Amino acid sequence: MAVIQEQMLRAFISASQSCADALAKNAMVVQRQSMERFAVANGKVAGLMGQALTQVWMESMQPAR
Repeated sequence: MAVIQEQMLRAFISASQSCADALAKNAMVVQRQSMERFAVANGKVAGLMGQALTQVWMESMQPAR
């Protein structure tokens, strides 16, 4: 009976560790993906801001009507 309990405990601990490892790996992947998406979004915003500033600057160079 003690052997069965010991084996069950080892299996439970092993399963718990495997689950914790999988959750940690998943969290790292999700965090990396989030940071990549954030960087892409920031790049798009910077591009839009640059276009808007260029447009305003070009319009300011036009003679008054």
